[in-house]
Amino acid sequence: MTWEELEKRTDKFYLDEENKIKIPYSHYDFDRDVSPPHLMSTENNSDNFIADGEIYFEKYNGRLELTTDTRDRVLEKRIEKEILYGIVWEKEVAYISEERIWNASYYFQILN
Repeated sequence: MTWEELEKRTDKFYLDEENKIKIPYSHYDFDRDVSPPHLMSTENNSDNFIADGEIYFEKYNGRLELTTDTRDRVLEKRIEKEILYGIVWEKEVAYISEERIWNASYYFQILN
């Protein structure tokens, strides 16, 4: 998956298919206040294939975060099936008590 593919997949994702309500999505941060639920992707670090002082293959460790007011396992499963299909990912779920939100983080590799 590339960043462009991830963006296309999130752009086609609707919270409500009937009313065409999209989930807010941003790469790194939002330029406005956004209430949950929303998605944000970040690039954590690189894991390039390097030999003889050259980079032969670029890989980046990425994360897609789903933020919700309440734990929404149905929405998590939809994201896994409709956005993250065809890639290997790891998932971590946490409740952030100071903000009273749930955060489901999906970790995967982005190819460049």
